[in-house]
Amino acid sequence: MMAIARRRVEEAGWHNVSLIQSAVEDANLPKTADAILFHCTHDVLQSPVALAVLFTAARDGARVAVVGAKFTSWWLAPLNLWVLFRTRRYLSTYRGLGRPWRHLASYVPDLRVSSHLQDTGYVAHGRYRLPSAEPPSTSSQ
Repeated sequence: MMAIARRRVEEAGWHNVSLIQSAVEDANLPKTADAILFHCTHDVLQSPVALAVLFTAARDGARVAVVGAKFTSWWLAPLNLWVLFRTRRYLSTYRGLGRPWRHLASYVPDLRVSSHLQDTGYVAHGRYRLPSAEPPSTSSQ
């Protein structure tokens, strides 16, 4: 995949793309990300350490977009067999597949999620917000 990415960057003449080959949890990322795209990255979304590393590299207000598979409602459970079959090659865990985006709430407070593909897929988006050091003021001035 890295060879393909290098070739695409070179062919497109992109000078604003940095390719980093590393486990997410060990990546040394510069704090320059204006956006983070998660595309079929369920395992990354289930790792609080990986998410912490990624969002440490994000600027406040960075756009976040997520696309992936999910388990559907219990009453459509037979469709979950299709989800299991469809995702078997790129998941190491099915934990959290009911709400794969659940760990993003502390990073993306305005995350909006919509279901697709007969409720077996989802698209989510929002903006990263730096954690505030102080709780919001409740007094009016």
